[in-house]
Amino acid sequence: GVTTITDIAFAYAVAADTYASASPIDIGWAVALVAICAAALLGRRIAPPRIRTVPVPSNTALLAPYVPLLLLGTVGPPLVMTGL
Repeated sequence: GVTTITDIAFAYAVAADTYASASPIDIGWAVALVAICAAALLGRRIAPPRIRTVPVPSNTALLAPYVPLLLLGTVGPPLVMTGL
């Protein structure tokens, strides 16, 4: 935006050896800073979007499906070995 145009004008003026302080280029930088400050102030007025949280299941709910496998792996082999 304004900063880019002002920087290009500054680079051209320095390359052409025509830059002097208190030139319109300095006003361009001031306008760019005011625009940045205005954007920051306007950005504070917008409420952030609400983030939906997903409930995390408990450890019990996560481990419960594996209880039958644990029983089959620990109790099952001795039962099979005894012939029951």
